Amino acid sequence: MRNLLLVTVLVGCGGIDEEDFLDQYVDAYCTAVVEDCADEATLVLFPDLGTCETMMNALVGAERGDSCVYDPKAAKDCLADSETASCDAWFNEAGPPACSQIYGADCVAATETLSE
Repeated sequence: MRNLLLVTVLVGCGGIDEEDFLDQYVDAYCTAVVEDCADEATLVLFPDLGTCETMMNALVGAERGDSCVYDPKAAKDCLADSETASCDAWFNEAGPPACSQIYGADCVAATETLSE
């Protein structure tokens, strides 16, 4: 029992698994931009929640370059900040500021590297 408690405390303090984070981030993003903050232009791109989730899952599942290192603590902070993020943050900054730290400042998507 004591070991279970220790594991629970360590996991709770450390952050979130990358796959779980990506699922929750897509959900938070799509809920914000389709249901809470949608304007006409957004609804053309994402006419419903399902379309947004399909497109965003493909985007977040894209291969990342070697410079990208996942930070579980930053991901946890991102999700926490997502709960109170403004529409401006979602549309103009791709989410709360904490979300820009998840893969580090030097992260470049593999597709960006290939196109240079």
